[in-house]
Amino acid sequence: MNPLTLLLSSPLWIALLFFPAAPQAATAPAATPSASPATPSGGGAERGRVNINQASAQALSEGLSGIGLEKARAIVAFREQHGAFSRLEQLLQVKGIGAALLEKNRARLAL
Repeated sequence: MNPLTLLLSSPLWIALLFFPAAPQAATAPAATPSASPATPSGGGAERGRVNINQASAQALSEGLSGIGLEKARAIVAFREQHGAFSRLEQLLQVKGIGAALLEKNRARLAL
């Protein structure tokens, strides 16, 4: 049998001719966490800011620059041990948070 005849007679080839790939739907760009308004779930974001007294470790790591999940967990642990932050400068007492990191995120932070 001729290889071309065999190829053209295969069910897969015929299916591709009659059932082309479905067009892909356009997707909207995802919203950035820091631009999201506060949610009832306690995310802690308010007008593009992250409330360090309410935000989860996940929200902190997504909304702040240079803060990974480990540092975010340290912030939450400090908050649970010592109570709510009354000043942003108290973040300097959290292991791994220095003055440069605080200044870098000052505009993104809320109490």
